[in-house]
Amino acid sequence: MTAERPPLRSRRTVLKAGAVTGLGLAGAHLVSAGSASAAEDGGYLVGRGISDATGEVAEVGMMGYGRFDQQAAGLHTRLRARAFVVVEQASGRRVLLIVADSPMIFDSVHRAVLRRLRQAYGDLYTARNVLISATHTHAGPGGYSHHLLYNTTTFGFHRATFEAVADGLFEAARHAHEDLAPSGLVLSHGTLTGVSANRSRWGLAPDPQARPEHQPHRLDTHNTQRRVGGEGPTRWVI
Repeated sequence: MTAERPPLRSRRTVLKAGAVTGLGLAGAHLVSAGSASAAEDGGYLVGRGISDATGEVAEVGMMGYGRFDQQAAGLHTRLRARAFVVVEQASGRRVLLIVADSPMIFDSVHRAVLRRLRQAYGDLYTARNVLISATHTHAGPGGYSHHLLYNTTTFGFHRATFEAVADGLFEAARHAHEDLAPSGLVLSHGTLTGVSANRSRWGLAPDPQARPEHQPHRLDTHNTQRRVGGEGPTRWVI
């Protein structure tokens, strides 16, 4: 029996500013591409979830460039939080990974999400098995940190955005928890070119790994992809 879930606020209602946070699973065996059946035999449950985590979209400072004049004036695309839960059935060990379309995930956000998870699931998800990562977008609202330096260009803390981000991360995690189903884990590697650029070629030059035989164009083109698979093609996600 789980505790009552905390109420969720819709991120779509937050439109204007108010007043002035490696997927590692101990014992998990990730296999190379083409060997999905081996992972499926290992007995894993995987759940996927997605939710809106946009925050305020107008009259709020954006975070990333540290500029006072970078103020949001409307919505182009919504920001999402994507969550994955992986459970090793034999041991019951699990890990929760949340990737958010945010510039940064602060400790204050991480703690807020952990509090929501504790209210809903007790000790099932804690700081030991919850990882929250950000895509580091520069096109999202700021003001959701508890650190003065990061809130300077947003003219202070914005609780509406903070709650929208925390609620969105938790909601994505809840969807992933409820989506758990037998699945396989596939890890593949390859080379991906023509999609990236090096912003500091001079800074990379002294690095021995950047020599022409390793990185001909001073770019790391090595790409790692993890896929989740199960029964039927609809369970496959990237």
